[in-house]
Amino acid sequence: MDKYKNKFPIIAGLIFVITAVAAVAYSWLKGIYRYDLRLSFSEYVGLHYSMSVLYFISAVMMLVLLSIYAFKLKLPLLKKIVYTVVFLCIFGTAFFPCNGKHSITTTILHNYFAIGLMLAATVSFVLSAILTKSKVQRIIAVLSLIYAAVFVVMFFIGFRPLFQTFFIWENLFIILLLLGLHMEQYGEKAEVSDRV
Repeated sequence: MDKYKNKFPIIAGLIFVITAVAAVAYSWLKGIYRYDLRLSFSEYVGLHYSMSVLYFISAVMMLVLLSIYAFKLKLPLLKKIVYTVVFLCIFGTAFFPCNGKHSITTTILHNYFAIGLMLAATVSFVLSAILTKSKVQRIIAVLSLIYAAVFVVMFFIGFRPLFQTFFIWENLFIILLLLGLHMEQYGEKAEVSDRV
């Protein structure tokens, strides 16, 4: 059973990608924001009530898988806290859809959770780069951290090219977060082999 649990971040990633494709395809087929990459994943989801419900269901499925996976790992307490914040922020983005036309309040709350998610994910990259004993995990964490730093700086300074293709940048950020979670199992194995 453990070998399947190790695949849970990959399965969660597939669920996320399928949900993203479904939300974008649904809008594009209806002729809404067709081929527009300026919208975030959350904005595409928030355009239609059915897609908001789909994302909430998908997020719950992802969080169940990721929580089971993370719970079985012997992570440092600080990492557990950071991943708990990440999971809470993912839930928050799903529970409060991003659609100002329906509710400005839920959109504001959504944005707080989304920013919290990006910052917590960046902290997870920093911790993995510092704490891991796996060289492969460290390399991926450092590359993810560089990406996150560039993303965060461009986001907060309002760098126009970022917002012209925001959908791509944002989704790659989420994929890197899931990849970082997947790599945690290898850091743990390295620590065990060091003790032997």
